Amino acid sequence: MYIKLISIIKLKVLFVREIFVHEDFLKMIEFLPKENYFSAARYIKEKLNDFKGDEYGFEDIKVIEKPKISLEEKSIKFKTLYDLLLPISSFYIKKVNSGYGSTVVYELKNTVMFGYDYFGIYASYNEEDIIIDLWMWDCNNIEGDGKNLLKALNLIGRELNLILIDWREPLLVNLVIQHKIENYLNDYTWCSIS
Repeated sequence: MYIKLISIIKLKVLFVREIFVHEDFLKMIEFLPKENYFSAARYIKEKLNDFKGDEYGFEDIKVIEKPKISLEEKSIKFKTLYDLLLPISSFYIKKVNSGYGSTVVYELKNTVMFGYDYFGIYASYNEEDIIIDLWMWDCNNIEGDGKNLLKALNLIGRELNLILIDWREPLLVNLVIQHKIENYLNDYTWCSIS
């Protein structure tokens, strides 16, 4: 009986049809081409060094500059990302909604989510199936040991040559170096890697 119940719970998670992400959290933890590493580091140091929020939000608004090299310019096909992330994800959602709660809700077109321990990795793609945005945010659906999330982040760094920029903190993470990812997850998120 216990094994059947666990299987039913897992199936329930695997077949989630849609998810909502509050508009304020879109792209707050973003993946960008590694060629942006030094310009992003300089931007963080010069413009965002003292920009930190707390559990109640931020006191000021900062507009993040566009990266020197966009993700779209890298011409990463959605199928490449799908084949990379799906085998190690806990679930896959084809419909992502955003807005301001129950009063303003809209669908993010051509956007999907790969679910992992505590977090989802969201991808938006254009009509040519090229990834135009890739970001990560809490999905509150699965708890775990974080190992698949760690593996996914490392694959994004090694196979797609991307870095992670957490605009909330603000900080950069080189996704090729596994202990840097572990440190980030342990120190700045609620997903602890042991």
